[in-house]
Amino acid sequence: MNKKVTSKETTVERSKGNVLYIIPYPRFFSQHKNVGGHVAHAYGVTSELAEAGYHVRVLMDEKISLMEGPGREITTLPLEKNSIVRRVGWGRRLVRCAREIAASESPEFCYMRYSVGFQNWLPALKKALGNIPLILEVNSFGSQTRGWMAPLEKRFFAYADLVVVISDPVNDAVKKLFGENIAKRTIVVPNGVNPGRFKKWEENLNRKPGKVLKAAYTGLIENWYGLDDVIEGFLKARQIYKGESDLQLHFYGDGPYRQELENRYRDAESIVFHGPKPFEEMPGILGELDILINSDSAQKAYGSPTKMFEYMSTGRPILSARTPQSERLLINGRFGWYYEVGNPDSFAESMLDLIESPEKSKEKALDARRYVENNHTWKQRVESILAGLSQTSADGGIK
Repeated sequence: MNKKVTSKETTVERSKGNVLYIIPYPRFFSQHKNVGGHVAHAYGVTSELAEAGYHVRVLMDEKISLMEGPGREITTLPLEKNSIVRRVGWGRRLVRCAREIAASESPEFCYMRYSVGFQNWLPALKKALGNIPLILEVNSFGSQTRGWMAPLEKRFFAYADLVVVISDPVNDAVKKLFGENIAKRTIVVPNGVNPGRFKKWEENLNRKPGKVLKAAYTGLIENWYGLDDVIEGFLKARQIYKGESDLQLHFYGDGPYRQELENRYRDAESIVFHGPKPFEEMPGILGELDILINSDSAQKAYGSPTKMFEYMSTGRPILSARTPQSERLLINGRFGWYYEVGNPDSFAESMLDLIESPEKSKEKALDARRYVENNHTWKQRVESILAGLSQTSADGGIK
């Protein structure tokens, strides 16, 4: 049976031990100008490990101030040119550096985000770590869409002492493709949030709409994120809307699809592209918005959207694509509104219903904030991971 670790508060004994946190992706932060849930995840986990009393050594290819702070220290392995050949050599260097850190700092465990591009190095990394447990965080993996990779990935996943997947759909795929030996070392730990970043949530909760009502999407801008449906749905809603406010749709973020969207809608004055904003500024930006949009598509509905946890912390109303993940998180509409994936008409209808229900919006936003504080903090996520590692170690680790 897979062990699904709950998010309830547990007590983590404070330790002064070391942790090695590896990001085996070149340009992990800078490729989309520090935009995306992966950034929030890396920051959330490392900062909470440090808060729990660990010294966290972050090993990656670039230096970023966001990942520095009390209890956290960066070791960089720069990769000047991100080509296939250079990445092979970089992987070898990363394993060598991990071996040196393991020998000099004796970390209690190594935590690494899974990368298809680094999978061939997992046996060497595990050998370099020796008896140090390896935790493998998995957001997605190649076999989900390319079945021929399953035998290879199954072999590489077996080198992890604990596999941490971010959603039930990813967990189901691991069990189906890799079998019981991997599944019994796999736990489900969704993404989370530090609600303390959103200090003005009560003020946001009581914010009244002005002459301009701003809906917004924040995060990565990809062509498979359902953003065309969001825009078409917004334009339909704007045509139907009879209220006094001017409706606008804002995009905060960056990604390979941003320029195409900007070009296509450059003449639409109601659609505004702001580009990426610093991580530290996003709580304030979100608090000034009237509707927070979580888009989705059939291709990416397996994820655990970090932005949803952040949205729930703001005191602002949420409009989300309906997926199994969002239904669990918003408790079937208790904390927000849904629209049907791939359906602009549904988006328009739900957006107008939200606008016309200010008291219900406030009630849902308040309940969402309370719920996320009690169930979805990064502190709780880290405690779940440590509990899972403890249980796996007690069971004897890799079989």
